[in-house]
Amino acid sequence: MRNKMMVVTNASDDKVKALLPENTDLLVLRTHGALITEPFGDLMRTLLLYCRDLNIEEILVIGEQESGALLSIHKEEHPAIEYLLKYKYSVGSIDKWLQLSYQSVEDNVMRTLEVIQNNPLLPEHVKTSGYVLSEKNEMQRCEEIG
Repeated sequence: MRNKMMVVTNASDDKVKALLPENTDLLVLRTHGALITEPFGDLMRTLLLYCRDLNIEEILVIGEQESGALLSIHKEEHPAIEYLLKYKYSVGSIDKWLQLSYQSVEDNVMRTLEVIQNNPLLPEHVKTSGYVLSEKNEMQRCEEIG
């Protein structure tokens, strides 16, 4: 019998597939920083619909350290966006908004697990667990919930 698994990750599909059992039907949801921050946002809706439609049994959140390339956006080139983020959306600044996914990898994984597990629409049978992918391509468990 094949396991039906979804992975929320920022790692490449090849790395993820190499780490999981061969008898796994795998759906990979790639996010920057392996991070889902909004419990009722687009990513969470996609995850929940896949759980329902594909009978997903387990969700793994796998975080891998990323480069900070996006942080090179210069706020002086985008004054209107900077203003909106600070005053309309209460985010503070472009830098702060982009840095949401630049906390520690462990924090990102745990934060995503919390958002997923606390969503009242997540089917009760779906297990969730989080891992950090080391530079040696080894998965270290952060915590298991559910």
